[in-house]
Amino acid sequence: MDRLTLMLERGSRGTSLAALLTLAGCNALLDNEAGQAAGSGGAGQGKGSGGGDASTTADGGPSDGSGGAEPDATDANRGSDGGRECDPGQMMPCYTGPSGTSGIGACHAGTRTCLPESRWSDCIGQQAPAAEQCNGVDDDCEGVADDGCPVDGALLVTKQSSGKSVVWGSLTMPRQTLFTDTCPDGQAVIGLTGNYGSGIDSVGVRCGKLQISEDRSVKPYRYSVTTSPGQVFPPQGGGGGIVNGADQYLRCPPDQIMTGVAGWNDPTAGACPTDYCIMKDGRLCPSVYGLAVYCAGYDVVGRPGAFTLVQKTPPARTSDPIASANAPNLEARFFCPSAGVVREAVGGYAVWPHDCINIVVNGLQVSCTSPTIPFR
Repeated sequence: MDRLTLMLERGSRGTSLAALLTLAGCNALLDNEAGQAAGSGGAGQGKGSGGGDASTTADGGPSDGSGGAEPDATDANRGSDGGRECDPGQMMPCYTGPSGTSGIGACHAGTRTCLPESRWSDCIGQQAPAAEQCNGVDDDCEGVADDGCPVDGALLVTKQSSGKSVVWGSLTMPRQTLFTDTCPDGQAVIGLTGNYGSGIDSVGVRCGKLQISEDRSVKPYRYSVTTSPGQVFPPQGGGGGIVNGADQYLRCPPDQIMTGVAGWNDPTAGACPTDYCIMKDGRLCPSVYGLAVYCAGYDVVGRPGAFTLVQKTPPARTSDPIASANAPNLEARFFCPSAGVVREAVGGYAVWPHDCINIVVNGLQVSCTSPTIPFR
């Protein structure tokens, strides 16, 4: 009689069916454990009562299923926790500059490389917008190279007035003829022309074009001001003295501009007679006896959008004063404000008070301009 039959019979004698079934299951478990113990000592593989093969891998671990080996830690971090960002050696383009600037001017993307620890490197080789320099490159990636830099070959703007000198002599005398020589925009005075003898017989203005010169042999580029011939006003006054004798003495060296004037003149001693001839009554009238000019060269210094003119050296006198041998010791010097240059001369002429015959310059005043720089 098998055990189940015996249990059922005994169950009929008062034991509950549930208790019998529980007992039967325990006996089956004991039999299974006994069978496994016996199979472990012999050849072949034992079978459990569950009926499945307990196959293993070569290293003794389970081959699959939920009971397999634990996944690698880096694999576990792949995903939303960000622990593993990439596969080592992987590469991808990158750019950290403002949107829309990559590919404009000097700006371009770089490359990130996945490091051995599965994290991305910094962006290597990229070029983001930088401060603009005068170097032929669009550094700030706004679509214009060298924006805010001086324009090579452009003329300076010379419209803005920046002061007037004293008046040498007078510009309000009777029977006096006045004249005004004003250099055109983009030009300034680079010399005076005229005749001189015992005094200044005549005077005129020689203008020069003021141009930006760009030196590309260095970076950032360097800038300076060069001069070239401009408008020339014929001398006003008399025809005596050395014809055009003032030209070689009152002229600036190449690429320099007039920044100051020194003049010698007779003072006014009482009222000048209406015919402007003191020979008749002995009264002294103003007259210009001597002139000298001062010149300087200029560099253009600064950064994009903020360049200024700077004198290369202090203004220097071009020569000894002309026609000053007969002048009283009354020298008056005038210099334009910083970065200013002479643009205009206003003069007057009449008969020379000492002989009432020759025509001479008896009044002169110069005006300055502060040139502005044209930018890209």
